[in-house]
Order: sequence, then structure tokens, then C-alpha cells
Amino acid sequence: MKTVPANLSVSFCVVLLFLCLSSLGRAEEEVLYWNIARFGGYTRLYPGGEKVAEELTDSAYLPFSCAPKSGMISVHGVVSDPLRAKMAEAITSDDVPPNVMFVPPTGAQNTYYLDLTYSGMDGWVFSFEIIADDPYFQTFRRTGRFVFEVAGVRHEIFSRPMKRIENVGKFIDECKKRKGRS
Repeated sequence: MKTVPANLSVSFCVVLLFLCLSSLGRAEEEVLYWNIARFGGYTRLYPGGEKVAEELTDSAYLPFSCAPKSGMISVHGVVSDPLRAKMAEAITSDDVPPNVMFVPPTGAQNTYYLDLTYSGMDGWVFSFEIIADDPYFQTFRRTGRFVFEVAGVRHEIFSRPMKRIENVGKFIDECKKRKGRS
């Protein structure tokens, strides 16, 4: 049986460690930006790169959308395993579905429920609609973070720091109903 010289195995370990650490640094450096896209009669707010894509495809992850001036905003995302378990629990017990609670709470809150569907590309996905004037959007506008809980399971749409937060406010304003219309 041949043995590997000690200096060669130490060198290999150092190179391997360097590669691992350098890839970690790159992952932390990646920055996402809130971008706005308009197509198909809808306005969409999505995380992306610094340069806004000229054309989005159906495969792009678009967590927020609205018909301009409709007064409603749709939220979409992939269901985590803990959230799927809580929703399955509610379904099998034939109980009222748990409602969405925003984090941090904004006082009196409207009631919203998740809709679950299955996508061949993403698996189980959720969606729900929120009134564009909901007080929680002031928190989202200010922080760029959208966090909610369902039955004690916390979900954040993009937990990484985001840039171009001003686009969150522009998106919300575009979704709100025109003044004087019901």
C-alpha cells in the first residue's frame, strides 16, 4: 500500500479549504435588487440583478404582481416543508385554514388565506391577495422585507438584503386604486 507524503496531503487540504472559503465569499457578495416589470397587463415586482431584464419570461420568479390601479396585490412563493405540513394538518382535520399574519404585526389586520396549487416546475406553491392599502405595505415599503407567518411557520420572501427598495413603493403605488373609485 502506497502512502501519500504528508506535505502533499496538507497542500491538498489547504487548496480545498481555499476553494470552499472563496466560494462562500462570492455567495455573500451577490446582491439582489427589487425590479419592476410591466407586461401582459400586469405590473410585477421581482428580485433580480442590477440591470433590469428587458423581457421577462414565464419562468422568472415573480413574487408580487397586480393589475395597475386594481387595489389588489398578489403574492406568490414556493411552500416550505413546515408550511406544507401545517396546511396538510388543517386540511386533514377539516379545520378552517390558518390565516396569514404579517411580521411585525401592524395592529388591526385584514384576514388573508393561502391558496395552494401544484406546479410541475416548483412543486407546491402558495398565493394570496392583499389589499394594496393594507398597513403592512408601509413596513414593506420602508424595509424592503416581506415577512409573514401561517400557523406559527415564518416565511420571508428573499431573506437576503435587497437594494433598490424605492421600487417597492413605486410598485405599491401603481397597484393602489385611483382616488374616488370603489
